Amino acid sequence: NMIKLSNFNHKVKVFISIPSVDMPSCIEDILNIAKLTEKYSENIQFIFISMDLPFTIKRFNKEKKISSILFYSDNAEKQFGAAFGILVKKLGLLSKAIFLLGRDNKLNYVEYVRELTDSPHINRLEKAIDAIIEQDI
Repeated sequence: NMIKLSNFNHKVKVFISIPSVDMPSCIEDILNIAKLTEKYSENIQFIFISMDLPFTIKRFNKEKKISSILFYSDNAEKQFGAAFGILVKKLGLLSKAIFLLGRDNKLNYVEYVRELTDSPHINRLEKAIDAIIEQDI
């Protein structure tokens, strides 16, 4: 499935790229974001993107039972990774990054994580989301 911003009209969008849903540090990141989704309303959509095959993503989702987050594979087209400059060609993976888009689809926050095993700063993301929510009030 291709990601289209029009699928998430009128929502704040948080795109999180990870190398793989099976990588321990990525699992930790996903679980931390899943906790964050509990804080925010249905007006914010959290979307993880990896180079995993769709089968792997479905298996992961079934095992972890995470319904508050959408998962997409960039494996076939590699468009997301190329467009956002996060495709690690040598490894065939996406680097870790966060892209926060407001309801208007303007980029409000970006974080590129240097090491594949490091985690993004969830507290910084949370502050950026809160700032967008305050603007909407």
